[in-house]
Amino acid sequence: MFPSTVIALPATLAQWEVWKWSRTGEAEWRGPAPSPEQAAAGNATVVIGLPARACRTFGFVVPTTDPKLFRQLAFAQLERRGLAAGSAEDTAFHCHVHHKAENSSILSVDVVLPEGAALSLPARTHGLAPAPRFYPLPAGKIVLLEEQARLVLCAGHGGQLVHSQIISGTTDLDAHVAQEVRIASLALPQQGLVPDITGVEVWGEFPAEEVATLARQLGLPVDARARPAPVLRPDLRRASAALLPPSRRTEARARRRRPLGWLAAGLVVAAIFAAGWRQRARLLALEAEAARLEAQVSTVSKDTGRAEGEQSRLKEVQDRWSALRPAVEVRRYPLSQLNALSRCLDSSATVLTRFESKPDAVSVGGTARSAGDAYAFFNAVRAEPDLGLHNWSMPQPYLAADGTATFVITGKPK
Repeated sequence: MFPSTVIALPATLAQWEVWKWSRTGEAEWRGPAPSPEQAAAGNATVVIGLPARACRTFGFVVPTTDPKLFRQLAFAQLERRGLAAGSAEDTAFHCHVHHKAENSSILSVDVVLPEGAALSLPARTHGLAPAPRFYPLPAGKIVLLEEQARLVLCAGHGGQLVHSQIISGTTDLDAHVAQEVRIASLALPQQGLVPDITGVEVWGEFPAEEVATLARQLGLPVDARARPAPVLRPDLRRASAALLPPSRRTEARARRRRPLGWLAAGLVVAAIFAAGWRQRARLLALEAEAARLEAQVSTVSKDTGRAEGEQSRLKEVQDRWSALRPAVEVRRYPLSQLNALSRCLDSSATVLTRFESKPDAVSVGGTARSAGDAYAFFNAVRAEPDLGLHNWSMPQPYLAADGTATFVITGKPK
């Protein structure tokens, strides 16, 4: 589905695995990489699966089904657990909804830890997500997988990750691992996150005797299997952008809005061109009517009474023509005004989102990276010769929380 997207996932040792999506939507193994930066190839975008030491996932049940409250409740959990990095906007986290009952919902939260925030990201990084979220997890089972020489415990609800934690600094299935698995198998069902645990799966190459010993210690069946190929769902690809650093999230939003902005601008230009074409056709029709009346008056000039009536009609047409004559001025055409406004955009720091041209006023709105960029655009508009038929004014721009400025510039005919 995403032929130009690669995923960098933590390998069993201190390296990374690179997977690429083909046109058929299947994941293709591309080989190991020493770092996520080395995983990026050519113009491909990169989605990075963070190891458990860099990204934490935990689940909880909330007594509401209102999606407007989910993110607020998730951030409250982060603050209570000491995982918030300041405000909600400064904290890289995302809330997933797993199940809605009559009066409650099961949520899980992915939050980037300091080690993940310090990770060097490739220039074309599309998003971040905990690595186990790329794998379909079995229902009613706990999964143990190797991740860069550590052992990670995972549990899912409906096949999607709802809880993960590092349980060992090695990959040995010893008594400590059995104790951690036993605690999780009791705690997660009690919290209402997963159904009763009926077994354990270990993903990777583990000695058969260690697997058998773990099964005896837990009193549960333990199955060993190879780690499956990752799956990049469309909803996960969109959600992964929420875990990027604040500056990267701003850039990602700007990239997503840019095609919509060009489409909107194209529709505005088409509408303005159509309106200008209709107006010009009406003016040409008036000119033709005036010429016809003038010729008719010349032919019937001997009839004084009739001539006076025709001259009166001719004068009315000429007065109407004089009133509409300013519309023939090229600089008053909406398309010409829009072209002149576009020339005032010196960089991608300013984006026009609205343009309206009327006989008594011209209005243009947009967003700028800062208030200074908005005033720079306003000064460029005032200095543009093709916009000199109007007196331009701009109220103080509105500043958003991320520093961007929303402005409206109005031009009145001189």
